[in-house]
Amino acid sequence: MLVKEFDYELPAKLIAQKPIPRRDQSRMIVLDRQTGKIVYSLFRKFPAFLNDGDVLAINTAKVIPAKAWGKNEGKEIDFLFLEEVEEAVW
Repeated sequence: MLVKEFDYELPAKLIAQKPIPRRDQSRMIVLDRQTGKIVYSLFRKFPAFLNDGDVLAINTAKVIPAKAWGKNEGKEIDFLFLEEVEEAVW
């Protein structure tokens, strides 16, 4: 699998700029892997999509704006900074 297989067009107007006042009103897309059917729903209905025996994993990682792109000797490179440090170490 290649990372470029995950590329897609996302119009800027569809990117949320701030959370909605009632978070349970946020939208979600659910894929039924058995049938391939796609359902558009609200997050407050999320529990209805869980079945006995399902496992729900919650990601509590915090996201910081820490990705940068550039070029080095004509090659594209990207940086992902994982943690903030108090002072430079070099």
